[in-house]
Amino acid sequence: MRLVITGIALALAVPVLAGDAIAQAVSTAPLAADEVLLELSANGSVTTRADLVTVQVQVNAQAATEDEARRAAEAQVRRVTQIARGAGVAAADVEAGEISAMPMMDMMATEMNAMDMTVNTMDMAMTEDSTVTNMATGESTANAAVMVEIRLRNVDRLEALTRALDEAGLPVIPTPSYALADPAGPRRQARANALAVARADAEAYAAALGLRVVRVARVSERVGMDFFSMMMNESMLRRSMNGGAQTEPDIETTMIVGVDYVLAPR
Repeated sequence: MRLVITGIALALAVPVLAGDAIAQAVSTAPLAADEVLLELSANGSVTTRADLVTVQVQVNAQAATEDEARRAAEAQVRRVTQIARGAGVAAADVEAGEISAMPMMDMMATEMNAMDMTVNTMDMAMTEDSTVTNMATGESTANAAVMVEIRLRNVDRLEALTRALDEAGLPVIPTPSYALADPAGPRRQARANALAVARADAEAYAAALGLRVVRVARVSERVGMDFFSMMMNESMLRRSMNGGAQTEPDIETTMIVGVDYVLAPR
């Protein structure tokens, strides 16, 4: 008779080794008459200091015409690039988007015109026509805007960079986003931690049943539809909801592995 054990086991999450094991059915090779198949999934995590931080600077410039506003915005972009290069950022790591320019109405003139329109309630019927006329008397200006992205590969220089930008009237918006330039190493460590969690859980199951772990029948990464495991790992869920962005320099890398163990009598 083939007996398959499925179960849920939780492990306390810590910065270096963390995991929570859940069961998921898979097909395996036939078992001996006295063997039991234990199917587990486990999360392993490792926390690594970020070595890449991305900041964005919103550039806005106003002038009498769209062309003048665009040129003013281009000058601001050059200023941002100059500040970034002074902080040790490579030219290739400063990227400006497309400048958008459009005319805009002087807001104070528009508000004054709106007040004039409401002075005489007897002229309510002409309010719509008056709005067009009054707005037309406002001073015409243009605004140009562009987002500049800076990738800083020395996280320790972030404070100096943001301070220099702020002093130049170019504050960082929004919060800097941290990442790992090469996540392969942390992924390998997180995978090894997940395997260690799975093994510890297997030993616990075996001891509780008076059995012993005799071999591994299957290893896989079951991450496609493992929603329950994601819910159990709160930090992973937050990253998923935030599109992968990290607002803190400590990056948690989590891997999910599935390991099937064969248990047998002692």
